[in-house]
Amino acid sequence: MEWGNKYGVEFVPAAGREFGKLDNSIRLLFEDPILRLSEKPTQGADRITKLESELPIYKRRVGDYRMFFSLDSKKKQVVILAFRKRDSDTYDVRELRKIAGRQ
Repeated sequence: MEWGNKYGVEFVPAAGREFGKLDNSIRLLFEDPILRLSEKPTQGADRITKLESELPIYKRRVGDYRMFFSLDSKKKQVVILAFRKRDSDTYDVRELRKIAGRQ
């Protein structure tokens, strides 16, 4: 493994609060996907999709939940924006753009 190729991973404050409110069993499901973001953020293409947006926002499917994150390949930085249970409001891209734009 090449340590120089690692990405930094951070949570926006709202995502950190959302993560903390998830049931422990759901948080455990996200543990491996979050760790993988530091190595190859877009690996696992069957579960990761880039959203239709001018900003580089991606979603990662984990069971009935989605994790949204932005990616800056030049800075090698991943910012986790939100955790959502899949429902009709899950993909409100306008809200995610606002959160990502504050970075």
